[in-house]
Amino acid sequence: MLTERVRSNVAEALRRQPGYWPAVALGLDLGIVSGDSSRAIRELETYVEENPSNDEARWALVQQLVSASAADKAIRLAEDGAQRNPDSATWPLRLHQIARSTGRPDEMVEYAEDAYRLEPDRTISFLVAALVTRGRSADFERVLTVVNEQPGVVDREPYLRGAMGVAQMRTGRRNAGVQSLKEAYRAYRESAEENLAGLFPLVPWYNLATIAYPTDPAAIEKLAREA
Repeated sequence: MLTERVRSNVAEALRRQPGYWPAVALGLDLGIVSGDSSRAIRELETYVEENPSNDEARWALVQQLVSASAADKAIRLAEDGAQRNPDSATWPLRLHQIARSTGRPDEMVEYAEDAYRLEPDRTISFLVAALVTRGRSADFERVLTVVNEQPGVVDREPYLRGAMGVAQMRTGRRNAGVQSLKEAYRAYRESAEENLAGLFPLVPWYNLATIAYPTDPAAIEKLAREA
């Protein structure tokens, strides 16, 4: 069988080069596919203990732990990865992803802030989305601070323009907010027309507009028509 042949190739690769990560990863994938995720976690834990600088293995273990409802353990492991790579936003973004997938809005913002401090251009959308999702008054003020720090990026990203509009409206700047949301809608619509993508690219805009008008769907449709 093909699976047995692959297992044999994995074993031979590891015989020649013990600890060779691509072979280890393939062997673990075979185990996961066959339903033995607990064994995969144990083997990954051993591998990461022996190879703590291997970020691919660490991330694979983190993902398996999250899937196994062991998010706290996964977060500790990912935080150690961040400490080992203090100048990169990769691990803070991964922590942000874990927090988002496990329903932890405070941690989601915290990790996005860590990433933004390291690589603002790359991570601004993650931070703004986290702030808008949590939705406290101070979060909307923070959104405005962040987008004002990166005007060039905001001009290129319809989501950021729309999030700025939501933040403006939720902080008493209604006219500016309406204008920003209209600009974002036009940008999303143009993108949809250029890519023949129908209405799907407009979904993020409607999600944002719902935050601006949580109980008034008619106002959202009016805003879209006027954009």
